[in-house]
Amino acid sequence: KNGKLLKSYDYKYGIQVALKTCSSFYPNKICLKILSYLPAIPNTRKNVQYLTAIEIEKIKFVLAEDPSISLQNKAIGLLAFYTGLRSSDIAGLAFNQIDWESDLIRIEQQKTGAPLVLPLRTIVGNALFDYITKERPQSPENTIFLTVNAPYRKLHTTNLNAICVTLMNRAGIRNNPGDRKGFHLFRH
Repeated sequence: KNGKLLKSYDYKYGIQVALKTCSSFYPNKICLKILSYLPAIPNTRKNVQYLTAIEIEKIKFVLAEDPSISLQNKAIGLLAFYTGLRSSDIAGLAFNQIDWESDLIRIEQQKTGAPLVLPLRTIVGNALFDYITKERPQSPENTIFLTVNAPYRKLHTTNLNAICVTLMNRAGIRNNPGDRKGFHLFRH
């Protein structure tokens, strides 16, 4: 439409697979003829967004100075900021994965299954300790981060996304439509 592609490479690929799969059921190689009419769509990837130096300073300031941020949100934000952990790994972080004596975080990554050992920086350890001792609800759950309201259960990655959006709003960054706002930005 007006020289603009309406569908993506992935959409075309799905159609190709369906037509190739069905080609043996239709006479005269009609599916293969249809395939030849599909437009060439390059498989392109978007540039990965990342936090700028100014955005990093604003996030640091909010995490360090904003008294309206809960201890839970502060601990999660600092953990993401200083370790680059995925939201799924933060949500699933358990007490036995924190080695307080050696100042290490030892996890098996949920996405890859690969083991990962990270340093537990003082600022992160202090924030975790404050959350655990002052704000975390009493619960037999082994995961560190729990929902705020009963019944208390492990946080979901959508909860972490909402926390990240809150932190970015407080920092006054990433407020334009289309701006990426998840903790995945902290990995780059």
